[in-house]
Amino acid sequence: YISLDWTPAGEKKEGLIRYFPAGIVAGIAPFNFPLNLAVHKIAPAIAAGCPVILKPSSTTPLSTLLLAEIIDETDLPKGAVSILPMDRETGNILVTDPRFALLSFTGSPEVGWKMKAAAGKKKVVLELGGNAGLIVTKSADISDA
Repeated sequence: YISLDWTPAGEKKEGLIRYFPAGIVAGIAPFNFPLNLAVHKIAPAIAAGCPVILKPSSTTPLSTLLLAEIIDETDLPKGAVSILPMDRETGNILVTDPRFALLSFTGSPEVGWKMKAAAGKKKVVLELGGNAGLIVTKSADISDA
């Protein structure tokens, strides 16, 4: 319950907030931080009560598959987390299949925006690459930096 007294019409009233899982989450993780970025997709899905299917990078699947073995030893329901190495063509099904409620992708902007365009009505979370650029002015003290 939450107090609604933040508005005059809600004085001495309470509201009920209910959360519902969004649905099945499709996650696609890159090669550069395979375990860390896999967990960035799996943990929020678990916390929200959503089953998740994760496609790890085809070049670095082993650490993520070890994570699957560890998750399998927990009390999570079987099938709540599925880590499925697959080729890019099969992975595209995660993007386009309407049975997925949410797509979470980490990778290049070029690929991410194409996935968003192909995802249909599902929610899409993109973590796209960058180079963390900055501007250094003439007055900057490089030795102090």
